[in-house]
Amino acid sequence: EAVLTKGYSSPSTSWTAQRPQLLETNAPWWTSAETAQPTTEAVSSAEHRSRFKIMVIDDDAINRQVLRNQLQNENYHVQMFEDGPAALQAFQDAKPDLVLLDLMMPRMSGLEVLSEIRKICSVTSLPVIILTAKNQVEDLVSCFRLGANDFLMKPFSQSELLSRMRNHLHISKIHGAY
Repeated sequence: EAVLTKGYSSPSTSWTAQRPQLLETNAPWWTSAETAQPTTEAVSSAEHRSRFKIMVIDDDAINRQVLRNQLQNENYHVQMFEDGPAALQAFQDAKPDLVLLDLMMPRMSGLEVLSEIRKICSVTSLPVIILTAKNQVEDLVSCFRLGANDFLMKPFSQSELLSRMRNHLHISKIHGAY
């Protein structure tokens, strides 16, 4: 408990307030807990995630549906595309915060899509996570050379994907603050 006094007045005109936890409020420590406004850290993670737009590019309808369900359950805004050309055509208007990209697709490979995305957005401004059944080291290296931020082999766990997404979105947000 902290005690503040008004100027040089007597202790009888003092204010008393409990100091809230630092990460739960953006108000000064002498503000009462009832009037303090929550900070971003105190906002529920679901509310926080709802601001992020995720672009999913995968030719397999089942994969797209599974990802849509998982991401919408976490309150992400999901934009689905079945091939690279369709995704790239919508890319400027979509303004995604993160891209989940399959490597093996018809018409345009995931590596070609990644290369085109990197002509528009840097590695630090837009995270791209590769989701693929390919498991060769050469594939992984090619993805990173072209600017992928991360690489997950199918099948992957939902919790691992969501953790990696949160990390990359957080890093991207921090980078954008500078």
